[in-house]
Amino acid sequence: MRAAWALAAVAAMSCKHEREVAMPADAASLAAASNAFGFELWARLGRSGNLAISPFSVTSAFAMTGTGASGTTAAQIRTVFHFATQPGPAWGQLAAALEAPSRPNTLRIANRLFGARGFALRGAFVDGLAAGYDAPFEQLDVAQPAAARAAINRWVEERTEHHIRELMPEGSITARTRLIVVDAIYFHGEWQTRFRPELTSDAAFHPTATASKLVKTMNGAAERYAHVDGVSLVELPYKGGATVMVIALPDRVDGLAALEAGLDARTFARWLAAIQPAHAVVALPRFELAARAIDLVPALRALGMPDAFDPDKADFSAIAELEPSQRLFVSAVAHAAYVEVDERGTEAAAATGASVEIDTARPDPIPRVICDHPFAFFIVDQPSGLVLFMGHVTDPS
Repeated sequence: MRAAWALAAVAAMSCKHEREVAMPADAASLAAASNAFGFELWARLGRSGNLAISPFSVTSAFAMTGTGASGTTAAQIRTVFHFATQPGPAWGQLAAALEAPSRPNTLRIANRLFGARGFALRGAFVDGLAAGYDAPFEQLDVAQPAAARAAINRWVEERTEHHIRELMPEGSITARTRLIVVDAIYFHGEWQTRFRPELTSDAAFHPTATASKLVKTMNGAAERYAHVDGVSLVELPYKGGATVMVIALPDRVDGLAALEAGLDARTFARWLAAIQPAHAVVALPRFELAARAIDLVPALRALGMPDAFDPDKADFSAIAELEPSQRLFVSAVAHAAYVEVDERGTEAAAATGASVEIDTARPDPIPRVICDHPFAFFIVDQPSGLVLFMGHVTDPS
């Protein structure tokens, strides 16, 4: 007999910018761990087309998953996600800091355990997620998979302002499903200085060195800028002072692949440190990256946690007391992200779901950062250093 459970995490965000909130050391350490994992994951993903992910969403999902893991499975999760200790207390600190009432933004974080009716979870697992992640428990009738899936997706959609409409796809909930762990985040804000709509115009964007198309392009200015490693960096703050979007524009039209190939958390931290007060002219296309699911299992296997996906080796015995013939294992991990940038600000959403079953030119005097070819972007919480979202735009149309 085999059992199953599923894990899901979702993040939705539109950012504001504030600097006054102190960040506990453990929370900052968890943010650094999430960033290290995020850039390692990014390096494993395909590069074709527009792409966005939320490293924090995936990290949150597996922080909760790791609570139920034991032995080598738990060790591999800790290694891949750079967890020095059980992340529950630090996650709580980080979430509390991100949701601090003093921040002039809209940020909501919600967690939930959806369990199969009649399947007994270990009290320590349920209590640990309730205490560390504020995740209440709710039972579902998985004998009616379509209704159970609809209930979970409805819960996620409501908490992401309708940007993630189908976190759990058809077939992800079956009569064998035993648990679905969901993390949902919504974060909304506006630019510190809005782009003036009357300055938006059609301008050429070059997806490749030989192609060109007209796209709606916003025009404005930035007050923090750097040029390092053949990349122009501008920091666009959101209201409040702590959350920013960093645009990374390679000098070469076809330079995005090289930019990303050498990018890791240490390099990104060096980039952030290089950004200094400096006026720069900025031209940035409006863009909207629709949510599309990415299968993360191959990347997570390659990063060093294969046992979680192997029905013969996975050890999630801390979740429930099973019969000797039963074993829980992760059968799927899907991630989807939505990002929209316009004159007012940024709105983004991301979701992660894991199903677990029982079987260069000379510079001008004023730098000009004209994003008329593929570029990368990062949405960063300044007090913690946490990269909430990262992505690249190869075609804003």
